[in-house]
Amino acid sequence: MAEETKAKEAEAKKEAPAKAVEAKAEAPKAAAPKAAAPAAGAPAGAPGATAAPAATRQSSAEKAAKQAIKHRARNKAVESGLKNFVHKAERFITDKDLNAAGTAVEQALRALDRAAKKGIIHPNNAARRKSRLMHKLNIGKVGASKN
Repeated sequence: MAEETKAKEAEAKKEAPAKAVEAKAEAPKAAAPKAAAPAAGAPAGAPGATAAPAATRQSSAEKAAKQAIKHRARNKAVESGLKNFVHKAERFITDKDLNAAGTAVEQALRALDRAAKKGIIHPNNAARRKSRLMHKLNIGKVGASKN
């Protein structure tokens, strides 16, 4: 019987450290002490300032990148359309087809204004391109009236 008791004690000693390790793994971890909130008006990078979790910043950056891709594609399509309108108007002006050139210039001007309003091109860029296009149209009209 003494042998059985010794064997049980030996097994208990072997199992005790394993149970302690399991208990530590299952025990909830103590929360880290929180930093004190910064004083009112303190800059964001000041000691004690709390920052957004890294996961939040990363996901917002990923969302912004996806939006940028969509916006870039949309803006590129609009800019391509602008070029088409302007080239079409210039082609009619050089071909001396002033009636078609007038309507094409109007379409180009509307498209340029719309793109500037949406922020696809700078308003000064739109104004400059409109001015150049109107100048070409007016020169074309003067040249046609002389002939």
